[in-house]
Amino acid sequence: MFGRSTAVLDGFPAAGVYGASSAAPRPTVTSLPFLKKPVIKGVVSHPSGHLLALWFVALGCVAMWSPRTTVAMLIIAAVFLLLFRALKRPVETRISVGSTALFGFSVLLICVGAFWSVADSAYFQAAQLLGLAVPSVVILLVLHALPKGDLLWARHGLIAGGIAFTVLMLFELLTDQAAYRAIRGIGPGEMLDPNALNRPEVLAALFIWPVAGALWQIGWRKAAVVLPLAYTAITFTLTSQSTVLGMIAGLVVFVAAVVGWRVVRWVLVVGIAAAFLLAVPAAHWMAEGGLNEVGWLPFSAKHRVLIWDYVATLVADHPYFGWGLDASRVLNDLGGRLEDRPSVELLPLHPHNAMLQVWLELGVYGILVSLTFVLGLVGQIDRVPRDVRPFAAGLFACALGIASVAYGVWQTWWLAGGLTAVAGMVVVAQMARAERSQL
Repeated sequence: MFGRSTAVLDGFPAAGVYGASSAAPRPTVTSLPFLKKPVIKGVVSHPSGHLLALWFVALGCVAMWSPRTTVAMLIIAAVFLLLFRALKRPVETRISVGSTALFGFSVLLICVGAFWSVADSAYFQAAQLLGLAVPSVVILLVLHALPKGDLLWARHGLIAGGIAFTVLMLFELLTDQAAYRAIRGIGPGEMLDPNALNRPEVLAALFIWPVAGALWQIGWRKAAVVLPLAYTAITFTLTSQSTVLGMIAGLVVFVAAVVGWRVVRWVLVVGIAAAFLLAVPAAHWMAEGGLNEVGWLPFSAKHRVLIWDYVATLVADHPYFGWGLDASRVLNDLGGRLEDRPSVELLPLHPHNAMLQVWLELGVYGILVSLTFVLGLVGQIDRVPRDVRPFAAGLFACALGIASVAYGVWQTWWLAGGLTAVAGMVVVAQMARAERSQL
């Protein structure tokens, strides 16, 4: 299956990156998602590849102990890329603005929800979202305009950063988080927060997919397949249950995309549409079915069932435009606490489900915006080169699985981590296109 034959699986050529084949290569398309024709001209400069490589390596070295640095690094990378474009001799190329415009417009529509929000923090949250969207747009535009030499540097950095992250995580797991203890001033015998590794575990789950895609592309086929499999097995011994769910979802979709992408694409479209549109009644159905009383489920899962049922009730009060952006932070005061656990809020700072949070804060308006964007991502996966597609699909499913059970949908470290992983996947996809254009 992963040999060097010229047979082509649906969406995953076994010969590698456009190996020997009797079929003529397709014309190269260097465009952003949702547009097949480049529409404007842009420039990039040679130092961009070095900067991107440094970005990926630095992230792999520090994200293990400080996941929030993903935000600062994303912004810094965008600023320097802009400086390189302005100050260095440019290399002319062609880029398009299709998907980047859709991404930016979707963020703007989400931020509009601050105007009717019941939360005082809404405008600050909108500013944070815009503060992430602008540098992300810059990075995506540059990535889609880089020549092959810069893409090669960026891919090397992506692989090196992935190796660094893997080594550091293994070191922490094998030494009872010795580095974390040293950084935080926690002695060897002192109790650690049991969830201290949750965020790094989630970031690793996202970054693994573009790293695996890069490894496959350079010919390290076994490592590319073993990496997500091994990490999935490791997650069962860790504390983040959402990471386990995300990796399982990613692996299932990865394998399915190798076997038959066309079917997977429609399953994803139908499943995502159903998840967004039926999230509210599904929350009631789980509670009415007594899922929160199933003995073998962990408390965190039972708690989520109660959270989701309560959130679904609140959605009915403002179904069309919701309670406003970031309203989850203040609505927890209305929910009270669990009867059998007075210290636990019925609604914490967020619903632990992306679809229900959008329903709660932005109603039908937000669901239509979000659903359009997420389905658009499926369309983007459909357009990436075939050998990259299973890894891109795995990243998409992994992120969606985690977002369905954990973290607030607007948390900046989570969004920045996802955008960084997407940037890594774009590097791999653009490199595949660049190599294909030379055949």
